[in-house]
This record gives sequence, C-alpha cells and structure tokens, in this order.
Amino acid sequence: FAQPNAAKEPKFQAFTGAGQKLGGGGSDGGAGPMSEDEQLALALALSQEVAASHRLEAQLPAEPASGGARVQVRMPDGQRVQRRFVEDSTLQTLVNFVCVQLAAKSGQYHSASRRWQLTSQYPPLK
Repeated sequence: FAQPNAAKEPKFQAFTGAGQKLGGGGSDGGAGPMSEDEQLALALALSQEVAASHRLEAQLPAEPASGGARVQVRMPDGQRVQRRFVEDSTLQTLVNFVCVQLAAKSGQYHSASRRWQLTSQYPPLK
C-alpha cells in the first residue's frame, strides 16, 4: 500500500521537438549557423556600438526648455524625432543626436544606420 506522506514523482515528458537551438540555426536568412568566432565578433561589435552610443549621449548638452533651435529629423522608417538645441550648438552635436537615435533603434535600422546623410529641406539651399 502507498504511504500517505510519500512524495509523488513529478510527471514530465522530455522535449523531443525540433526548433531553434542554442548553437544557432535560427532564422538567419539561410546563411547557416554562425561559428563561435563569428558569434564573439558580432557580440564585440554590438557592445562597442552600445558603448559609443552611451559616450555620445553623455556628450549631448541638456535640451533647453525654451528658446534655441528646434530641429526635426526624419529617421529611415519615416518616424520624425525632434529636439531643441542651444543656439551655439555645433553641427557635431546634431550628428551625435542622430547617431544616438539610430543606435537606440539599431535592431530596426540595422543596415540603414550604417550610412546616412543629413540634408536640409527648409529653407531651400541655393
């Protein structure tokens, strides 16, 4: 007979299905699984991008509550981001702001964030 206080053995069924594995083989566009060296190189590159983005963000001056120049930038997906800059801000400050915005959405803009250009639509350049 069974003892009333005996612990019941858990019932489980081992996973036997197929799917993504820790070693790669996910949806990588058919290029095959990445080697360990490729995975490490990718991780290093991504961590360097994150570090660079944090450095640029730390260099941005505080956004003035009023006054200054309001700049609006259209991102690769069509979204518009805007920010106020103090009147004596350099063009590099604007470039840093755009880089931080692109890095924040790096998964979305992965290839588009590598190359971009800054253009003006108003006032028209002559």
